[in-house]
Amino acid sequence: MSDDMNCKQQVVELQREVKQLKRQLRECQGLPDREESIDDLLVMGTPFEERKRIAVIIDDSKLIHIRYKSIIEGNGITVVAMSQDGTFGADLVLTHIPRLVVLDYNMPGANGGEVARMIREADNQVKIIVISGYLDADRIGLLKSAGVDEILVKPINEQKFSDAVRRLEI
Repeated sequence: MSDDMNCKQQVVELQREVKQLKRQLRECQGLPDREESIDDLLVMGTPFEERKRIAVIIDDSKLIHIRYKSIIEGNGITVVAMSQDGTFGADLVLTHIPRLVVLDYNMPGANGGEVARMIREADNQVKIIVISGYLDADRIGLLKSAGVDEILVKPINEQKFSDAVRRLEI
């Protein structure tokens, strides 16, 4: 078989796999199983009110994941994914289409400002909370210009975090 023919077969097989993955993604998100492009159904096309009450946590500490998850779920929101890497976390947000993203500023992969900007470019509806131990005026300005909805400085207590979640009306 020629290399060209082999390449064409690989492309057809990959297109089949992508179609199947899109179907599975629609099913997981509770979206109708239609033949239209997944891009038409994702992110910007999913109204905030129709999204499930779910959240993604992006922080380099697993202990923080546990603490934040407890507080978020105490507010009636389900945490569906967590990441210790900023870039991977941004991908999780685009995959799950949550109503809420909670992220740290200092992380491997991409910092909180970069992650917020990546998310905001694709989704102008998701609510973003940044919680960090050290935020100077420059970083706070960067976060605000990236579209972050709430900025909290560590240490925070459960009440402050819950109040921020409630203010965002998730």
